[in-house]
Amino acid sequence: MIPANLNRIMPAEECSEHPNGSPGSFAGRNRPRLNLFVRALPAVPALLFAGAAHAWDPFDDAESPSHFELVDGDLKLALKGELSLTFHDLEGEGGPGKDSNTDTRTIGTRSPYIELSGFTLAPRLTLTPGLSVNTQLRFTPDDAQVAATWFDGRAQTGDFEHHVELGFRPPLANRDPHATREPLAATAWWSAPEMHAAYEAGQKFGADDDFAWSAGVSAAMGRPLGFAPVQASHAQRGTINLLAYDAGRVYSGNAPMYGARARFQACGAYVEAFGFLGELADESGTDQLRASLAGYPSLPDGEQSNHTSRWGGGRVGYDGHGAHVVVEGVYGAEGALRRYAADAELAWRFDLHDGDWFTAVEPIVRADVYRILDSTLVHGGQALRSPALSQAATWDWTIYTAGVAVPVFRDLLRLRLEYDVVTEANDVPALNESGLDFRNDEFRAELRLRF
Repeated sequence: MIPANLNRIMPAEECSEHPNGSPGSFAGRNRPRLNLFVRALPAVPALLFAGAAHAWDPFDDAESPSHFELVDGDLKLALKGELSLTFHDLEGEGGPGKDSNTDTRTIGTRSPYIELSGFTLAPRLTLTPGLSVNTQLRFTPDDAQVAATWFDGRAQTGDFEHHVELGFRPPLANRDPHATREPLAATAWWSAPEMHAAYEAGQKFGADDDFAWSAGVSAAMGRPLGFAPVQASHAQRGTINLLAYDAGRVYSGNAPMYGARARFQACGAYVEAFGFLGELADESGTDQLRASLAGYPSLPDGEQSNHTSRWGGGRVGYDGHGAHVVVEGVYGAEGALRRYAADAELAWRFDLHDGDWFTAVEPIVRADVYRILDSTLVHGGQALRSPALSQAATWDWTIYTAGVAVPVFRDLLRLRLEYDVVTEANDVPALNESGLDFRNDEFRAELRLRF
């Protein structure tokens, strides 16, 4: 029952431009938002800085301004959410007479389909200025889950801003994928949430606060190893996957994972580095590698006792004046595996006119590479890589993406059209095993509502 003194849900006041000028949110124009915490104005600088400094959060006010809020004194409940409908058309024939059990087992269906990518409800409960509880509840036609939930504390002491997280969310390296398909590096290492405690501190300086630095550390429970689809769709998971860290859960032998991140930005440009170090358990770790990758036991140091788990990398980029540019690279070691991924992404927003409908257009291009080192070397008559579809997790991948995003209605409704050109390397020359040319390109059309 709603208390009698609870303020009614009301439209928000006007919001300012995205603090980073990021084209990803189409938040550059004035639009309705709510600002009911005038008494908390001293905390606003910390809030804005934290939005630029900590790991990307799709429902942060900078990315998704509050439109609906319930307020009772210092308590505030912001109601946010996202709904995505995506049309997928995978290369190859589908439809009547083209049914294929093989396709279902390997990659899903070749018939075009529309996927309810999911409905996410993201309530943001502010307990007191500077302390909130953020949650993301994700619903699909098959299940419901808590995708993320954490205590979020922000404060300012002198010129320094502080940010603390305690809960279940992606690692500090997380960033905006800026497209319907996330980079392969994100798929492999940081898109799945972990249970962690994190602390970051930073400072803004310069005449117009054009310069800023931040540094942070985290301690998390290790995540189990699993496999994630190379394609954007997760509706029909097959064997065309790559090795990835799954969402955190309880399992035997789990050990801590320690992480750190540092970032410096100046006038929209930034450079950032991150690293994470822990150990694999046998369950969902070394056992997973040996059971799922047929050639893994033949690798040097591929025995059960190799519990290596570390990954790290960096990125440089620029967000401002309608431009979004980022180049990143990541190197990881899991057991005896050594692998890396890199991507380069460019998007540019062109404002068309003022108003509510079809106000801008934003083309985007991206190139992705994913490589497993020494996967074709032969040890004991066997290599890690195999052209067998069941061993697609041992393949190398290169993906080129081109697309365009259009804000259909204000910052609420967006249309994105994208096409992926997907190539794989799965030959083993030393064993005279020729590669399998797998037709795997994909077209997507996504209509996304975020409120």
